[in-house]
Amino acid sequence: MAGDTAGQGRPRRDPAGGAAALSRRFDLAIVGCGPAAGLIAYALHVRRPELAVALVPGGADDSDGVHSCFANDIAAADRWIVEPFVTRSWNGYSVVFPAHRRALGVRLLAVAGGDFAVALGRMLPAEARIESWAARVSATQVALADGGLIEAGGVIDARGTGDLSLLGIGWRTGLTRAVRTPGPHGVAAPVIVDAAVDQRDGCHLVTVLPISADRLHIADSRYQIDRIADRGAHAEGLDAYLAANGWAGAATEWESHGATPVPLDGDFDAYWQSGGAGTAKAGVGAALFHPATGRLLPDAVRLAAWVADAGALPGPALHTALHAHALRTWEARRPYRQIAALLFRGAADAERYRIIEHFYRQPAGLIERFHAARSTRIDRLRILAGRTPFGGKTR
Repeated sequence: MAGDTAGQGRPRRDPAGGAAALSRRFDLAIVGCGPAAGLIAYALHVRRPELAVALVPGGADDSDGVHSCFANDIAAADRWIVEPFVTRSWNGYSVVFPAHRRALGVRLLAVAGGDFAVALGRMLPAEARIESWAARVSATQVALADGGLIEAGGVIDARGTGDLSLLGIGWRTGLTRAVRTPGPHGVAAPVIVDAAVDQRDGCHLVTVLPISADRLHIADSRYQIDRIADRGAHAEGLDAYLAANGWAGAATEWESHGATPVPLDGDFDAYWQSGGAGTAKAGVGAALFHPATGRLLPDAVRLAAWVADAGALPGPALHTALHAHALRTWEARRPYRQIAALLFRGAADAERYRIIEHFYRQPAGLIERFHAARSTRIDRLRILAGRTPFGGKTR
């Protein structure tokens, strides 16, 4: 019966006759630290408790990231997968431009990476949580950094990107701070785009999420095709924004800087293979995120639901199925990559925010469908008549 050997260790000697290494057998192993891996493990735990599932840390920690998406981006039948991990939610948000401000009444969800990891640790059984990091991954094995070995019917690798040189990319760089203001900050709802800031260094946006009456997550983001803004440039932007809004005395609780690639074109199959030929993938390594907004939670939930329904497929079949799913998604989202390219190439630095502003003057239904990657042909024509939106994971 599947799952009978969950977490059971057995001695395994290497071919050279060296010391025995611990080998454990599971029905499925998922490798990664973020939601793309964790939500699959959680969905399987709930829907397929008879399966022995291992969640293996992938290397890079994702504990400081704040992942966001709109509730409407996720099918109602699948929201149970993400709801237990929602740190905060709001029933509306706003966007700000030099000559335009707008509030929209759509529920926004936020999942903080640190909270996600803690909650996942409570929900998964101890035998599913592997402590050592993955050193090497194949279709049916995960070699651990401590010398141990995970053997599985199938493996899903959700550790990160493949060879980015195979894709035409832009870069979304960002610095996120969790800050505590000296008094109530007065921000009632998230500001997911504030483009009323200095636009000299790429397309420059600020995102503000109110966490409590005196706590904010605030992110300074730049969208650049040929250079990457350093921490200093982002810090200067955040300092100026805090001062301009009367929060100059805010205390920083944590800070995270990173650069996220935004694929605009390229060879999907070559990119997939570069992350490990024959190994099933999820998350950014499978290009499973919204090409224009960068949001990955909806795709992570969708894939977790699919895997939970499919169960423990053998490694080759799992690879074939997930590759087909990712390829269909990549091809279907070509129009979104074309729209995203406008944000990087469609105007001079100081003018690119107007592309986003045009989008947020559109009907609310069009905006919702775009964020959910369900735009109609008429929607896309209306967007391209002026240009595109942005926003997403704050890092």
